[in-house]
Formats: sequence, C-alpha cells, structure tokens
Amino acid sequence: MKLPAQTIRARDIDIEYHISDFTTPWSGVEPQTILMHHGFCRNMEFWRQWVPQLATQFRVVRFNSRGCGATSPGLPEDPYGSSVLAADAIALLDALEIDEVHWIGESSGGLFGLTAALAYPSRIRTLTLVNTPLKVSEAATRSYSVGHDDHAAAIRKLGMREFARQTLENRLDTVAAPREVQDWYIDEMAKVPEHVAIGHLDLTFEADLLERIRDLKLPILNLAGDRSKVAERSQMEYMQRVLPSMRLVLFPGVGHGVNVLRPEQCVAEVERFLKEQRR
Repeated sequence: MKLPAQTIRARDIDIEYHISDFTTPWSGVEPQTILMHHGFCRNMEFWRQWVPQLATQFRVVRFNSRGCGATSPGLPEDPYGSSVLAADAIALLDALEIDEVHWIGESSGGLFGLTAALAYPSRIRTLTLVNTPLKVSEAATRSYSVGHDDHAAAIRKLGMREFARQTLENRLDTVAAPREVQDWYIDEMAKVPEHVAIGHLDLTFEADLLERIRDLKLPILNLAGDRSKVAERSQMEYMQRVLPSMRLVLFPGVGHGVNVLRPEQCVAEVERFLKEQRR
C-alpha cells in the first residue's frame, strides 16, 4: 500500500511530499530534518525501506521531484537543470518552514544535493550521496541510446517502459536484484512522462562536478556499490582524494541501486554518520 502524501505549492509547481516523524514528542527537542531526493525518473517510494528506522530519530521528508509522482511536470518546453531541481527542493523547504536539512540523495538526487550544497550552503547541514556520479562517463551516456541516435530518440521510439527495461542495468544491479525488484523499477519508471525523462537525462549528462566539489565545506557520506556502471568506483576514489574528510563506503560486489539492495547497511552507515555530527 502506498503511503498517503500531501501536495504543496512551491515556485511554479505543486510538489508531492510525505513527512514521517516518530521521534519522542516529550523530549522537548525539535527533531532535525532529513530530506530524501530520489534518482532519475524514480519517486519517494524508492526510500520506503529507509524510513522506519530513521524516522524514530529524525523528521524525514521525502518528495517527488518535478514530473515524478504527483508533482507537476511543467510544460514540455520548460528547461530542466541541476539548479532548477535543487531550487525546487529549497522551495519545498521554504514552504514547509524548514531552515536546514541533512540531504540524502540517490544517483541524480545526489547531484542535486551537491548543487544545493554549493548554491545554498546554509540550508544543507550534511550530505549523503548514494550511487552518485560527479560526471557520467561517455560510455555510460552512450549506453542510454540503446542503438538509437541518442537517449531522447530512444525514449521517443521505445516509450518509457521499454526504455526503462533496456537501460535497467544503469540504475540497478540486475544480477543482485530479484526479478520482482527489477519489474517494480520498470513499472515505477514507466509512469514518468517522456519529456520529463528526456529533461532529467539531459541535465544529468551535462552535469560536471569533478572540480566544483573542491568548494564543498560540509560533512559528506558517500555510499556506492563498487561495480556501478554510472557511479564508477574511480570517481568515488577521486572524491575521497579531493575531500579526505569525506567518509566513503563501497559495497563490494554490488552495482547501482544499493539504496534498495542494501537498505539496512545503508541506514546503519547514515545513522553512524549523523550521530557523529551531533557530537
């Protein structure tokens, strides 16, 4: 059963979101907030396994980004960009009157978190990246074309369901994931309008944060599978060299999708990381 969600107006769109807060009300302490941003053409349900444990310690805010779930897609000609989606998230926080958050972002949701941390440093307290590339490699970019001129042509020709199926290995380790998990990924991604998918991929392929991450000053946790075809191990290790204070956790023998394939381990790492920030 899908959890009930709410919708709120922020910037030029209606954003669908859900708040889970099972912290002790008698403590007299306002809970810190976690903001969870899903990846390319996914939705807030991809965080479902994380919420029960985290929501006993934090106010957990999940939402659907522009064009996903019941969040407004905008017009087909509206531009998509990392700065646009990062600004959407900040506008949601403004609408909810939340000053700062621990941002947890999966894949492109991590890219938007990096963008937000650079553009709105006072709003992002910590950043947890999950399966997040700093720049998608040429080989990975080509793989989204699946025999067509480019990813846009592939999406228009195949439709979202078949495109999601043929490119699934880029967002989920299909060796480690059971068939029912793979089918669920495809079903959820098939709900996204084609122009939204094209816009999201355009901005993801254009993003290049290899140098800009040097300007980050906040605590960062980086979780990734060491066999991801998109969040490549070489980039994760590069981040570690550039940001030596960052905590890097590589899950051995796993590709993309550790948030769904290794939820308990991921949550344990997040809890450990955020507990250290409270000291």
